[in-house]
Amino acid sequence: MYLRYFFDRQIYYHILFFPRFDYEVLGEKGEFLLESIFQNICEHYDLNIIEIKISPEYVHLYITANPTLAPVDIVRTLKSLASINLIKSLPQLKKFYGRYGTLWKKEFFITTQPYISEGMINNIIKELKRR
Repeated sequence: MYLRYFFDRQIYYHILFFPRFDYEVLGEKGEFLLESIFQNICEHYDLNIIEIKISPEYVHLYITANPTLAPVDIVRTLKSLASINLIKSLPQLKKFYGRYGTLWKKEFFITTQPYISEGMINNIIKELKRR
């Protein structure tokens, strides 16, 4: 009984990850495309997007997930499938990012805090840029 109760719950995650370069390739069309790609991925893996923000500096997702999914696996899946689908849709990305092998930086930030302010996001970005 207790296990069933536990697995019916959802965990809320704030996820931040960053493009390899602060490069304005996407534009509005690309941002809309990336948002729909994330929605498709989340739908396929039973993740629920509560909020999404895409900017040239970072991607911020606020999602719910089953507690049996490891947060690292969620981020890895989102980043890899988004890269594949985005490069298929926007061939100019392949020309630019193909030389570097990846669309996203290795670093990411994930927390289960219920609220993250814009100031906290900016501090995280500054901290990760120093590395």
